[in-house]
Amino acid sequence: MGNPEVTPTANAVVAHFAAHGLTIAGYLRAAEKQPQILTQRPATLIGNIEGVAKHFAGDELTIRDYLQTAVKHPPLFSQKTETLIANIEGVVQHFARDGLTVRAYLSAALKQPSLFSQRPETLIANIEDVVQHFAGDGLTIRDYLQAAVKQPALFSQKPETLIANIEGVVQHFAREGLTVRAYLKAALKQSQLFSQRPETLIANIEGVVEHFAGDGLTVRAYLQAALRQPSLFAQKPLTIIGHVNLIESLQEQGLLAIEQGKPALFAFLLKCPMYLSLASENLHLREIAARVIDSAASLSVTRGDVETHLAKVLGHADLKMPAPKVDRPDNPQTDLGPHARNLLLRALIHEGYIKGKA
Repeated sequence: MGNPEVTPTANAVVAHFAAHGLTIAGYLRAAEKQPQILTQRPATLIGNIEGVAKHFAGDELTIRDYLQTAVKHPPLFSQKTETLIANIEGVVQHFARDGLTVRAYLSAALKQPSLFSQRPETLIANIEDVVQHFAGDGLTIRDYLQAAVKQPALFSQKPETLIANIEGVVQHFAREGLTVRAYLKAALKQSQLFSQRPETLIANIEGVVEHFAGDGLTVRAYLQAALRQPSLFAQKPLTIIGHVNLIESLQEQGLLAIEQGKPALFAFLLKCPMYLSLASENLHLREIAARVIDSAASLSVTRGDVETHLAKVLGHADLKMPAPKVDRPDNPQTDLGPHARNLLLRALIHEGYIKGKA
């Protein structure tokens, strides 16, 4: 339908839930997908929302959160309260022995709103069919449920699709030593690997290796690193290549406690692949900090600790407080150091390198 017009129903529902963040604009967006919510009885729509939210209030479901989900998945305004409650509780009760709780499943459903509406039997079968297929490779329902709570689409996606995604990557790299068991362990840590197309993940691995093949990087070695740091399967080659180059720059400037040269660099990165997943600005921050402090912090030091130490060196001891402005002194004989350090501090905060307020 075209742009829906405001109706008395829309005004009544929005007015009732205004304190919980519902707006006319949001309600009309929902009505584009579910036109009947413009004409149904306001009391029915209000009751549907409040009924579910109140039933699960003890599990931390709020009206505000549920409304935001309903705007994204408008059938929730119209579906009967008892049906939605039964859908949630049916899945939880079935998997309760495997550790699934109402609170955890609700958090997944808020990210994947269709879980409120789908039949429990369908979702249960989706989980169990994948686990049954990979049971011989060590996959358990408990572990897979934990992955599904983090990646709620796993509850809804067809088992044959997810199975093919896992096996597609493993079959491609089987000659390089990748096994289903090892890859499943990685996917349980990085649950999006179950859902992503094999072609994408294969290209991510091979793109990095092809770029650095001349430096001795092999598929087998990079796969082993990716199994320890599973996000490497999902990150784009250009991103990882950029991170390698940034870390190499730190190495060349003597800001890393490793020997010079590509062999030492890759030996370090393959042993500690988590550093390849650090954000680019994180690596830039460490270079800046090393220059200002005149000493390099280990990459194992958390970004928060680097920010805190750098801010203190630049004259700001508490990042929870706004950084005060230090004006340039009028007297040309006065030390410009505090002013210069303050300018750098405020610039780093403004650019997002240091989390604080300028």
